[in-house]
Amino acid sequence: MIGRALAAATVVLVTCAILLLGPIHATGVRGTALRPHYVSFYVGFYSYAPLAGSAGTKAALAQAGITAPSVAVRRRREAAAGAAIVAALMGGILVAGNRRERRRPPAW
Repeated sequence: MIGRALAAATVVLVTCAILLLGPIHATGVRGTALRPHYVSFYVGFYSYAPLAGSAGTKAALAQAGITAPSVAVRRRREAAAGAAIVAALMGGILVAGNRRERRRPPAW
């Protein structure tokens, strides 16, 4: 049991490392979630009606289906944090289970 839990926690930690160190493929950003390099990108809107003055805000870009570079980096960091929390919980369960097994008297 302990070996399986340790293996699962290791897989989750490796997933966390891949999420943090893997390259981000998004418009306007390159690099990793730990060290992103933001580059300029251009977005064009085509409309039959006049656009409001706030067509370049993050909310307007999100409404148009365009992911802002900082949002892509934040999502990757949040996914890595979630994986780290899962690994910590699995490690805590592993430690608690190991302590409980040691306290049991031997069954003869």
